[in-house]
Amino acid sequence: MDRIDSYINEKQPKSAVVIGGGFIGLEMVEALKKRGLSVSNIELAPHVMPMMEGEIAGFLQEELKDFGVNLYTGRSVTAIRKNTVVLDNGDEVDADMVLLSVGVRPTLRLAEKARLKSGSQADFLLMNIFKPQTAIFLQAEIWRKLHTESWVKR
Repeated sequence: MDRIDSYINEKQPKSAVVIGGGFIGLEMVEALKKRGLSVSNIELAPHVMPMMEGEIAGFLQEELKDFGVNLYTGRSVTAIRKNTVVLDNGDEVDADMVLLSVGVRPTLRLAEKARLKSGSQADFLLMNIFKPQTAIFLQAEIWRKLHTESWVKR
């Protein structure tokens, strides 16, 4: 955050684009907006906070718009140029500075290679098969929480 703060103080940008509408991205949107910048947020998912239900995220989007944030949801970035960000539909968004806050999506490849599938007894089986600190347990937990299902051994 110190480097971002130094950049803002030195270059005095008027506009910023934050790519990614998750927790960190929205925190950056808020901080930049409070510093007086014109802020745009670009999110690939259909709504900000993709881990939330669309209805709940809709309330957040309305608050962001009321706060003066330009939202571009369901859009990806195809180019970052000197003072613009180009979206997949050809639109260009003014950007004196660009922040990337694009988290990662959990992948199922490791769980599939381990021959795991979804089922109702996963918590019990995972506790007995894997230690909580192992990557496969963490991946299964992430997937279970995102999809409200669990993994069990085939």
